Amino acid sequence: LPEEYIIKIEKLILPDTFFTPDYLEKLPLSEIAWQTLEQIIYYYPRLTLVEYGDYEGYGSRITQAKRAGLLPASILTKVCCHGSKTQIEKVHNIWSDLWLHNLMYEEKISIELADIINFPTEYIYKLYLMSGHDIDINKLKMLRLPFTYRTNLNNIHYRAIDTLIFFGKRHFFKGYAHFTEALKILLSKDLLTSIKQIILLGPKFDCM
Repeated sequence: LPEEYIIKIEKLILPDTFFTPDYLEKLPLSEIAWQTLEQIIYYYPRLTLVEYGDYEGYGSRITQAKRAGLLPASILTKVCCHGSKTQIEKVHNIWSDLWLHNLMYEEKISIELADIINFPTEYIYKLYLMSGHDIDINKLKMLRLPFTYRTNLNNIHYRAIDTLIFFGKRHFFKGYAHFTEALKILLSKDLLTSIKQIILLGPKFDCM
């Protein structure tokens, strides 16, 4: 694409590069994603991978287009399963409203029809299986931890822990309530004497 059509700082190509706002307002997000990609592949013929998240099923129409032969076989689709409405339903321990079911179905399609299915945790993978997702084991790819560590810990001496870190949104379904409750228990038992700092990495929510 010409450089003026790309947002330079983020290097993003947005749907309104190709379509008018009035047209986009009539389409579901999954259809916008597909129609935008349909335009992009003409500008980037060497494109080999399309990656998307599972949340809200943005990639459902893209995977259906691939299955129907509207995308070349040389382009692979990859979904990263960070947590869909199925996972949110589990966290809240309450069934989703009926109007969300179609969206959850799109999420399911975007996962099952992808060429590569990435999971960051065993928990999400097993939750999706228990929820009825048909996940082809040959497409499955578990993401490794972002660090390496030794499994043989014999003869290794560590100093006392002086820092606790919470990484993620400060929201109950991200475990923040459990983190703060654990701190209360440790304080009540006088087990935080060596702790010098507690670091919170992530946005704050008013409900917490």
